[in-house]
Amino acid sequence: MFHFATNGEIENGEVRFQLKASESLKVISNGSAISLPIKTGDLHYWSLEVYPFVLVVFDVKTDTAYWLHIQECVSRQPELVDPDKETVHLHIPLANKLNVNSIDDFRRKSLATVDNLRNQGGYPDASRPPK
Repeated sequence: MFHFATNGEIENGEVRFQLKASESLKVISNGSAISLPIKTGDLHYWSLEVYPFVLVVFDVKTDTAYWLHIQECVSRQPELVDPDKETVHLHIPLANKLNVNSIDDFRRKSLATVDNLRNQGGYPDASRPPK
């Protein structure tokens, strides 16, 4: 996803998504989360993305989408990318409904990534726009 400033100009940065859909999500933790099996190799690959990577799970029956920020999840639980496991179960909070607020949060995370890259000298200096 590319994003734009309030004045309509495109901003540096992006957000990447993986979408999964299901007609029968497995609800766990007293109805507060979804458990979703994911291949460990996929999770490892997604976690290495520079920009925010968001897993979106769409519940076909309720027409509702839920999200999980992969890098934050793996940062909190590095054992999820254990190379000895083929599959792991991710727990996606049902409170993480995909909506305008969550999309704006993803945009902020992307902009923070760009700022971090600039501070490390790994991103062009936007303060000197072309003539």
